Amino acid sequence: MRNPFALIKSEFIRSVAILMSGNLFAQVITVAVTPIVTRIYSPEEFGLFALFMAIIGVCSQISSLCYERAALLPKDESMAEAVLILSILVLLGFVLLIGLVCLFFGAEIANILGNRELESWMLMVPVGVFVTGSINILNYWALRRKQFRLMSGSRVLEAVGAAIIKIALGFLIGGWSGGLLLGAMFGSIISLVVLYHYLGLCFGVLRDTWVSRQVISEVAAEYRQFPMYASWNALLTVSSRYIPVFILSALFGPAAVGFFNLASRMLTQPIAAISNSVSRVYFQKSASQLAESKSITSDLLKLLLSLFLLGVIP
Repeated sequence: MRNPFALIKSEFIRSVAILMSGNLFAQVITVAVTPIVTRIYSPEEFGLFALFMAIIGVCSQISSLCYERAALLPKDESMAEAVLILSILVLLGFVLLIGLVCLFFGAEIANILGNRELESWMLMVPVGVFVTGSINILNYWALRRKQFRLMSGSRVLEAVGAAIIKIALGFLIGGWSGGLLLGAMFGSIISLVVLYHYLGLCFGVLRDTWVSRQVISEVAAEYRQFPMYASWNALLTVSSRYIPVFILSALFGPAAVGFFNLASRMLTQPIAAISNSVSRVYFQKSASQLAESKSITSDLLKLLLSLFLLGVIP
């Protein structure tokens, strides 16, 4: 390992740069409109927004039991399409379950979390989980196709759409927590539509391809390690990110959550944009290597050392 930067070849750098540019530009848009949005909406409204998004964030991470990650592995395209359909079916079942929980226990959940206003928005949670989960599934399919520009562009359009709706509803209606929630939902729907439109030109799975139950059962069994291991890892990771939101909401009220979420987002999102870009590109690269029965250990160590050397001074 004489040259720790050997892994960072031109294609790898270009792919990371494309994803990173979209993520960072989306963050620039979010930061740019923050002074406007914070003068329209109160800390309590930001608190409700943060709580709503935290619930969706936790649920959407495991909504398809991480089966969508397995779409990168099969060499055969039909098997990858079967994994895609399996992910969508699991997502639909999870959304139905979440919908029933929100319908019958929405008031109790809002009381436990210390925000009664959340009760009126609980039925929007399944919609948010479906949209966010679908975006996650399509993003992994875009990774398989190496559609990094598409992923980057959809992220920018999501930020633009959310910013426009939040500001527009704020000026038209005034300070209303629904403006923040609907703005975020609108932005996510734009991203979903863009991803489906362009990826739909690449595969006709849901329209033209019929996959038998047997094939879906086979891929579910073959990649069972994803729900068994990856989903728990994803749940623990995302829960650690949102636990402060739940605790602050239950103990100190929505205003404290609003202040915390705004500060946390401003501090953590720039580095998250960089790390997510690198991890997704490398995830696609390592999946391709595994599909070709190549070892990923050497490249992984080189990447870790390269990132360490790049980040040690900052």
